[in-house]
Amino acid sequence: MYFWMISMMVCLVHLAIERPDSTLIFRRHIISIWFLQFLRPEFVLRPLCFYYRIIALDFWIGSINFWGRLMDFRCVTISDYDRLMELWNSVGMSRRALNPVDDSREGIGRYLARNPATCFCAVDGETMCGVILSGHDGRRGIIHHMCVNPDFRRKGIASRLVDMAERALKAEGIQKVFGLVFKDNDDGNAFWESRGYSLRTNLNYRNKSLNAEIPQGE
Repeated sequence: MYFWMISMMVCLVHLAIERPDSTLIFRRHIISIWFLQFLRPEFVLRPLCFYYRIIALDFWIGSINFWGRLMDFRCVTISDYDRLMELWNSVGMSRRALNPVDDSREGIGRYLARNPATCFCAVDGETMCGVILSGHDGRRGIIHHMCVNPDFRRKGIASRLVDMAERALKAEGIQKVFGLVFKDNDDGNAFWESRGYSLRTNLNYRNKSLNAEIPQGE
């Protein structure tokens, strides 16, 4: 019995360390395990411990769906374009950020050609579950169009994609990264804050459109 408890606790501690975004889940499971120790007989405890080990493993790797298939985390390619657009258009905040030039097939193709190793997606079969586009100018990294399919949220996908992008950018010599988030995107702002992306209040963001088809913005 104690082997089950100890091994599960180790798994959950590893989860909390490797996946800070899962801290709340970690705490809930620790509380559940604490109550489990009072259950008797042992044949009740062991199945429940096994269940919590599976849950911990699920959030640790962030890639097992309900049916047990492994979600594929990989670099984005232009062949993903149609599914990317379907995902972005299915989420209001992401749809709002699209423009007909930069986010056309040609525009995304150009971006991926310049940043082939820093853009990532999470795919489950034919379903695009999440995506992050990131690139750099040799000095600073920037994140675009980070989005997770609403049906696959609360599984750590967003944090894993951010981790992958940050590691890829750092491997290319980038030491600082930024992103743009709509002010009224409360969930998005809370997520980025939790990831350590601080709000800069001493700067004004300015842009100018060089193409009549791209709106200047608000």
